[in-house]
Amino acid sequence: MSVGPSEVTICSTNDDFSSSDRLKRDLILAWGTGDVRELRDIVIKGDLDLSYCTKLCRLPDGLFVGGSLILNECTGLVWIGRCSVGVDLVLDGCTSLESLSEVVVGRHLKLSSCIELQFLPEDLDIPGDLFVDHCVKLEQFPEIISVGRSINVEYCSLLKKLPVISGFQKDGMRHHVYIKESGIVVDANNNKFIVYHY
Repeated sequence: MSVGPSEVTICSTNDDFSSSDRLKRDLILAWGTGDVRELRDIVIKGDLDLSYCTKLCRLPDGLFVGGSLILNECTGLVWIGRCSVGVDLVLDGCTSLESLSEVVVGRHLKLSSCIELQFLPEDLDIPGDLFVDHCVKLEQFPEIISVGRSINVEYCSLLKKLPVISGFQKDGMRHHVYIKESGIVVDANNNKFIVYHY
């Protein structure tokens, strides 16, 4: 794919690409146009940071990122296909994101301020922390999810209850749950959670 200098400005903070970032640039350009039908089963060995790509609208099925996939403030992003991320999947401020397909995450899933997100995929398995704070349209969790450490549901006023949470709890450790300004009420006698209301 031949790319001229004016085409590289799709991401305002990433307009100076080195030759090692050619693949990232080409992916940004293809994804930014919404034409991802031909892009499948892409492998990125390290981190992929496409933050502030406001024209990025969707990610293709079969994306594998060995490190972290960082998509902060990709305000045009509506959909993410099947993907596997070795470390963190960071989608903070993706204000148009409506849904995630099957995602495999190695550590944390961060969806803070994804204000159009209404549901999470079934069989969600997060070894670290799950952040869905400020997801104001999120009405419910899948029935059972696996979270290793904590869940942040602050300002999710439509959520009324937590899911059944599986995941490791070594030596009596409990999951931390942040519920400030959410619709969730946790039983004071529940010994599975340490609840934070502030």
